[in-house]
Amino acid sequence: MVLTTQRSFRERARAAWRVRTWVRAIILWMATLAAGAAGADTWRSVAEACLAGTERHWRDMLVCGDAIYRGQQRASTDTATLASLYARRGLVLHWMGANEEALGDLTQALALNPVSATTLMRRGRVHRSTGRFEAAVVDFNQAVVLSPHFARAYRERGFTALLRDDDGAALVDLDQAVTLAPFEPEAVATRGIIRYELGRWLEALDDFHTANRLRYAYDYLAVWEWLTMLRSGATHEQVTRALTHWQQQATPDTGWPRLLVRAFSVAHDSTLLAKLTEQIAQADLTMRQRREAWFYIGEWLVASGADDVRAKSFFQRALAQEAGESSKGDLLERHLAQRRLASK
Repeated sequence: MVLTTQRSFRERARAAWRVRTWVRAIILWMATLAAGAAGADTWRSVAEACLAGTERHWRDMLVCGDAIYRGQQRASTDTATLASLYARRGLVLHWMGANEEALGDLTQALALNPVSATTLMRRGRVHRSTGRFEAAVVDFNQAVVLSPHFARAYRERGFTALLRDDDGAALVDLDQAVTLAPFEPEAVATRGIIRYELGRWLEALDDFHTANRLRYAYDYLAVWEWLTMLRSGATHEQVTRALTHWQQQATPDTGWPRLLVRAFSVAHDSTLLAKLTEQIAQADLTMRQRREAWFYIGEWLVASGADDVRAKSFFQRALAQEAGESSKGDLLERHLAQRRLASK
């Protein structure tokens, strides 16, 4: 009953937040429209507000939409600026999960400015989110041709190769991405996962340590470090010390990863793990967090040398769990869970 009450309270709070966001967005939109008499100066200010936006919700989308509309009405609007506005709105739409609309805007941006490697890279990411891997690779290839030193394009093409089970090509691209941008933590972390998949444990561990030092996704890199330690022959005592160190360093708001630590600590005892599994199933987690839990517990069991039946049951749970999004992490976990289930 308490859990149900907490959930209903959170749902009401989230609904209220969405309503407030909508109201603020509409007020802002109406205010910018009302200021239309100011002419070119108003258009420039609205366009600058769109391009400088850092948030990921309807307000940014409406501001960019207003800037695009104003730009289309002006005979003197340069196509490069209009392309940037479409690209920015497409990015916001992608963040919001409206991938088909995002593709429309990014394609329009490329029609206006076909030599933008960044827009090609972004459209490739949206294609990948919708499962169109071949179209994604085409965009990444064009981005690399236009900008041979574009590290992010190599990184995204490498990650897509991993999702297509071409680990060799993935490693080549990630090596190039890290060479071009050695302090870009996402490229280093992604290369670590590819090396993990190739069984190059010590190299993978080095990548995870490096990305960790660069302050990238600390909690999740810690999980990959523990998994790699197990795979590389570390004793359970050494891994337990790493888990304890993480708990000492973790911030108070890391309650969700703490559930994983508890699951890892009792994974050797099927009875205790079953009880904790029930707690995770009933906990107030997002769909994404629950899928992560099932995937990482399954991976921990594999790395620990546990029986395949128990591990595969968690991978099946991960695939059955709706995640509500198509982020890179979600794509990775789904793909690796499918790979584990397909293995002997």
